[in-house]
Amino acid sequence: MSYILGDIADKVRTRVRDTSYDPSATKNFINDAQNDIFNEYRLPFMEATQDYTLTVGAADITNGSGLPTNFVIPIDITLTSTGYEKGLPIRDVREMDALHPDYENSTLYPSGTPSEAYKYAQTIKVFPEPNLAYTLTLRYYKRPTILTSDSDIPSLPSEFEEMLVLGAAYRVLQAKDNYDQAGVLENKYHELLDKLVMKYSRNQVGMPTIMRVNRYVLGSKRY
Repeated sequence: MSYILGDIADKVRTRVRDTSYDPSATKNFINDAQNDIFNEYRLPFMEATQDYTLTVGAADITNGSGLPTNFVIPIDITLTSTGYEKGLPIRDVREMDALHPDYENSTLYPSGTPSEAYKYAQTIKVFPEPNLAYTLTLRYYKRPTILTSDSDIPSLPSEFEEMLVLGAAYRVLQAKDNYDQAGVLENKYHELLDKLVMKYSRNQVGMPTIMRVNRYVLGSKRY
């Protein structure tokens, strides 16, 4: 079988020993498992890149077009124009208020080479407003693509397939009120997830760099 939604759904139904289980519900549980991983961890395959050319006098890096639809949070922003290459610190609006009162007032702060960036509403802006059409690169964490068609490929690397199967299967069993078997599969799911996350999250000196939220697994607490 290939690494596509339809085949993964078949494996889920086989795992729970119910080949007639609702196909739509099965797919929803696979999406839930994928979303769970993306919401809980920050790993290299969850990163994406978008390039922009700034508009003179416009602080919004997208010039009103909006950030990518799969955007979650920024990682970093880098000016890439020749002679101006540098990273821009990303601040929140409270920091901007403290550092540059009335920072959107172009009279107080004339346009120039952007030195900072900040997220506001549904976009990212630079400060000061650009005086040239600078280019920049935004790196960000993305949300996974929702799987709907049997031919859809998950946003997770293929080695995560067994985790998707287990993650969906224990949810199916919970929906069927089979909590004992669901607990067994859920623990297997987390054990496999922990091993693979350690593999992907190791930095260059081999130390784990894992971002994790609190969770509760049937019968035991995991922090």
